[in-house]
Amino acid sequence: MWFVDIILNLLALYGIGLWLSLLLVNVTTLIYILLRVDKDPPQNWNLYQEGVSILKPLCGIDPCLEDNLSSLSVINYPKFEVIFCVEKQTDEVLTVAHNFINSHPEIDAKIAMGSDVSIINGKVRNLMNGYHKMKYDLMWICDARMRITPNHLRSLVCEMTDNTGMVHAMPIASRENPKTIGRLMEKIYFGTYFARVYIGSHLLNVVCSVGMSCMLRKSYLEEHFPGGMKFFGKYMAEDHYMGKHVQKTGHSLKMASIAAVQHSGDLSISEYCLRMTRWNKLRLYTIPVLATLVEPVSDGFVAGLFSSWALHHLLNASVGNVFLWHTLSWFLLDYIFLTVLEKQFPRVPLHKMLIGWILRHLLTPYHFLCSLGRPVLVWRSRKYRLHFDGTYTQLD
Repeated sequence: MWFVDIILNLLALYGIGLWLSLLLVNVTTLIYILLRVDKDPPQNWNLYQEGVSILKPLCGIDPCLEDNLSSLSVINYPKFEVIFCVEKQTDEVLTVAHNFINSHPEIDAKIAMGSDVSIINGKVRNLMNGYHKMKYDLMWICDARMRITPNHLRSLVCEMTDNTGMVHAMPIASRENPKTIGRLMEKIYFGTYFARVYIGSHLLNVVCSVGMSCMLRKSYLEEHFPGGMKFFGKYMAEDHYMGKHVQKTGHSLKMASIAAVQHSGDLSISEYCLRMTRWNKLRLYTIPVLATLVEPVSDGFVAGLFSSWALHHLLNASVGNVFLWHTLSWFLLDYIFLTVLEKQFPRVPLHKMLIGWILRHLLTPYHFLCSLGRPVLVWRSRKYRLHFDGTYTQLD
């Protein structure tokens, strides 16, 4: 029937257009990395006279926590304080925090105990006591799983100009050789697909902000949002909605030149799948159009199959040959992308890299399908019901 032919032709054109767009994103973001990522901030120390309050939310002893906290001692910045935010007196992480404070008397560090029980978002709830105890206006939220590099703080501060509402950093995995397949897949995900999405969104001025490392001013939050940072405690993805609301106030959202390095130990395949499924479900309720119409067909094998069918439908090309060419070229592009991002060849044997890459792409449709269904998300053993306005309610 004629209308079926029209629909198939439009789908085929969409598939080819999508593939060409992905190739353009690949090239553009690769150039951006070469020119901008991991470039040292300006050496003009007049830019770094303002003090910074570093809020470090802690909850339980994460893998590599001691190493991550010790990296605070390498910060190359003239004036800052560190506030460890701990919710419960019984949390064993207090011992690790006290050990750091005792081992580094040269650093202005303290512990902020307690939380605001009226806030549903666990991270925001944990941060509030530290937020109220800050001595400086400039606030850097720095997650426990982040390993800090010497110039990272300066790369945030130098972007914090008068009209800037928030500065965030692109998260990447540790450059170390992953010991498990789960950690390898995570490294490939953050170092290829997610990095392209993150940089591409930044270039298009689309909100894509991860709160692992982000900087805001307390005075700005207090002026524009009722309760300051507490305002964002109603959202599950508080970092995403910080970025959205910053843009609504007419202030700019900037990305630091130095990436935020995640250092969180080993990860099993099942743990990786749970993390990806949780993120997919969260995106369905924060960016539903992109998460349902673009993301499922824009990554790896699905994009290859879609474009292969499109070329076959329009030009009678061989599906098998096109898909094979797509897969080989995409693996090569990803390998080059990860090498350029990490400024070194990945410390992973090529055959192991290929296995991790194939598994990641095979599991991507599975993560998407698992995220469909009931709007219930499990996080740290608690269940939450998601709502399309970004808010959520606790079920247990």
